[in-house]
Amino acid sequence: MIFCVTSLFADLEILGGKVVNASIGPLGFDLTNDGNVDITMSSNGMLGIGTSDPKSSMEVAGSVGFNLETFTASTGTISGNSIVLADTASGNITLTLPVASTVTGRLYQIKKISDNYQLSITAAANIDNYNSAIVLSTSASGFPYVNVVSSGTQWLITSRSPD
Repeated sequence: MIFCVTSLFADLEILGGKVVNASIGPLGFDLTNDGNVDITMSSNGMLGIGTSDPKSSMEVAGSVGFNLETFTASTGTISGNSIVLADTASGNITLTLPVASTVTGRLYQIKKISDNYQLSITAAANIDNYNSAIVLSTSASGFPYVNVVSSGTQWLITSRSPD
């Protein structure tokens, strides 16, 4: 499915699917040719998936999937996976966050999935005023986790399991 929108929707080329509304207002795409709008682009830049009237920058009516990766050993920099699992059953693991200024707004959910050993999370600069790595070892309430977001200048902890 390839489509191209140019000149503020004035020229529209669709290969496959069907344009439901090609006015300067919202664009609705019926990609399955069933008469229902699958994707909507509103005139104020809101994107809707499964809705014809998005109320947020991106609104999804349905489930959303995220990239998930499990690490069993230390690695270089974490890449584009939103959810990171660290299986420390065989030894300590160190994971490094990307440079915060290169991924503004990116959120990582990082969870240790073994009772053994430790998980260290490092970054090029301090993480939320920590002078060294965040270390997850054990937690009385299940496997420990930390969620971090890039402010564009540093990594901030948005939530963390109790130690």
